[in-house]
Order: sequence, then structure tokens, then C-alpha cells
Amino acid sequence: YIPTYQELRNNQNAKTGMYSANEKCSGGYAACWLGSGRDNQLQWNDVYVKKAGMHRVTITYFCAEDRDMDLIVNGEKVTTLQTHSHDWNRAATISYNVKLRKGRNSICLSNDVAWMPDIDKMVVE
Repeated sequence: YIPTYQELRNNQNAKTGMYSANEKCSGGYAACWLGSGRDNQLQWNDVYVKKAGMHRVTITYFCAEDRDMDLIVNGEKVTTLQTHSHDWNRAATISYNVKLRKGRNSICLSNDVAWMPDIDKMVVE
């Protein structure tokens, strides 16, 4: 879910995220033009786990330059992830262990001041 998603204005000037076709992505699309604004983030709502505790979260992304994103779990910032896949056409992954509660959780990637990498997917183990 991208809270600022829209297709009526230039998303780069309006700093609103969007989805873009990318054959290298698992579902054929990447979430892109994220960050550079407080609400221009990527959210996964209803991330369900059967057992509370530490879970490994792996993000697959594309990014030809250094870009950071905050990892926010259930409304609390956990860490800032530093990304760089060295090419916009080459995927990379970054993993981090997070504490999730039993049942539904929310996971968000955000950067209030700078652009984030394009995101393919998130896997929770």
C-alpha cells in the first residue's frame, strides 16, 4: 500500500509513489518513486505471523546509488536500512530481524527527506 499513490499529476514533482512495470520483479511490478516525503512510504498491513518473537524480514530492491529507508514495525522505527544494488536493473536484498507480535502486524518502509530504492517484495520468515 502506498498512501500517496496517484496518477493525475507528475509523481516526481508531486513526490508520490507509484507502481511501474519491471520484468525482473517477482510480480512484474516495482513500487517506485517512494520517499522524499513524510507519507510517501510503502506499507504492508496485516502481516500475519502465528508465533510472536523475532522474524527475519528480507526486502528485494533496485537502486543504482546509495539510498536509505527506515524500517518501521507496528508504528515504531526499528532501524535505517542502507541500500545500493549498483544498477537499476539488478536486484539486491537486505535482511533484518524484527520482533513481531502474534497475529497481525504492520511493516513500513519510509524516508521523509530523500528518495528510497524501488521495491520488489518483502519476505517474512
